Amino acid sequence: MEVAEGGQLSSVHPAAAPAAPVASGSGEAVNAVLAGNIFKVNVAVGEVVNAGDPLLVVEAIKMETAVAAPKAGTVTKVAVSEGDVVAVGDPLISVA
Repeated sequence: MEVAEGGQLSSVHPAAAPAAPVASGSGEAVNAVLAGNIFKVNVAVGEVVNAGDPLLVVEAIKMETAVAAPKAGTVTKVAVSEGDVVAVGDPLISVA
């Protein structure tokens, strides 16, 4: 979606389907389901999380969206930092 200077919508594009988490050798990748800025990272490598725990917060169009852990496990990789810009499907965090 693009917004013109006066606040009018100048173009709207359909959203892509959310990317499913992908299993890998170092854990299950949690991918971005929307494009935006990484507002807050709540976990670090080695931290134990439960299914549904908030891993990070993505900000898009002044709205904050928490990204939850898909399963219980240990964080094996944090691929983003606060302030990073992500696109749909970008790997964010891995949980094993």
